[in-house]
Amino acid sequence: RPHLPAVAPRPVGRPVLGPPVPSGSVFPGTPSGAVSAVLPAVPAAAPVAVVPAPAAAAPTVVAPTTPATAPTTTAPVAAPVAAPATLPVTAPPVAPSEAPVQPAPVVHSLAATAFAGQAARLTHTEAYGVVELNAWEADAARRLKAAHPGLRVLMYKDASSTRSYASHGGVDDAVLPTGVGYAAAQAHPSWFLTDTTGARMEWPWAGHWWMDLAEPGYQAAWLAGVRADLAGGPWDGVVIDNVMASPEWYLQGRTIAKYRTKDAYAAATGSFLAAVGPALKADGRLVLGNISDASPETWDRWTALLSGGNHEHSFLWNDGTRYGGADWLGRVQEIERTEAAGRIHTATSSIAAGDASAAAWVRASWLMAWDGGASGSLQAVELKDRDDPFDAVVATDLGQPLGRRTAVGAAFRRDFTAGTALVNPSSSPVTVALGRTMVDAAGARVTSVVLAPLTGALLRTV
Repeated sequence: RPHLPAVAPRPVGRPVLGPPVPSGSVFPGTPSGAVSAVLPAVPAAAPVAVVPAPAAAAPTVVAPTTPATAPTTTAPVAAPVAAPATLPVTAPPVAPSEAPVQPAPVVHSLAATAFAGQAARLTHTEAYGVVELNAWEADAARRLKAAHPGLRVLMYKDASSTRSYASHGGVDDAVLPTGVGYAAAQAHPSWFLTDTTGARMEWPWAGHWWMDLAEPGYQAAWLAGVRADLAGGPWDGVVIDNVMASPEWYLQGRTIAKYRTKDAYAAATGSFLAAVGPALKADGRLVLGNISDASPETWDRWTALLSGGNHEHSFLWNDGTRYGGADWLGRVQEIERTEAAGRIHTATSSIAAGDASAAAWVRASWLMAWDGGASGSLQAVELKDRDDPFDAVVATDLGQPLGRRTAVGAAFRRDFTAGTALVNPSSSPVTVALGRTMVDAAGARVTSVVLAPLTGALLRTV
């Protein structure tokens, strides 16, 4: 997510430089400045799109029939557009826990994202728990914190690049989106990565120059620069962007001369995190890494050096394609592992404003792993076509979890104190009998729900 100054042209959405990567992967961020605001769940009921079921093969009923005295309405949930034809589900059933998860004292379960310079357009700011801003937006950070005591504000800093657009006349801007200024870096040629022709490597966005994360001098300069920007300001910590296990998205057919394999590049990234993460945490800072393309083992090892990690495009790709089957399960399990280790996991998805089906999919999917707030894990959405990131469906509050998710055929169910979340990550429709009367997104009372492939549903207790 290379952040551009507010005056620069801003492309909307991240250029698709390649196909989605295999199961368990994490993607780099969008080429846009962004603000992330963490919200607690909103108590008001939120709409979820309910449309007629697709004319697919008949769904398989996999739950007990409802009592004769209960209503018999079934709520269909429509399939997403252009869903993959087949997505195998290999997940074993997950047994419920023996006792309900106890509520945390403070619960912030949602994150919302807007583009840089648009903090003034955020609504529902009274509910925010954490806000991510660019380093030059300290005044906006102070206003938000003054209005909402207890709010934590994180500064954006890129790890892997220096920006020539933030340098003028051979002098770096006073406040930077990176830890090291472009002008200052000129005195250290070894800090710049080069390709096999010896040329410095620019990313697909102009003015973004690739730096060598394993260079000790660069690590020390980056840490000193970030500490200086954090000092004396309203900042509670930092979000470190472009923490990449693989360089593939930015290569554009080139080869990094020093790191010719993914493993070699990942080792350089790990070296950088080991140099800066524990040091910033020792300063009392919250440190989150925007980690991409990491295996489960790499994710766990890197987040152990930080306060936690962000997984962008967590349950659907930037073009709206939803991840299903074993890929979906791996993303849910990543959240659970991070929470179990006592670290923060942020799951970010990019959806269009008003796309209630996508919103229900990402919210219900995330709720399958949420620990009730004990670890501080968060969910974020980026609204592609709206300044204000608040989405009512993603803000749906179902209360505290009453146990772990359970398999219902190829779908999954999880019950909460105020409702139920359902997800079908498979390629076939599934009917879920609820065992009681609940209220769907349209306000209808239902006793069962037909889930089309790659859909989710959020239901409330009567």
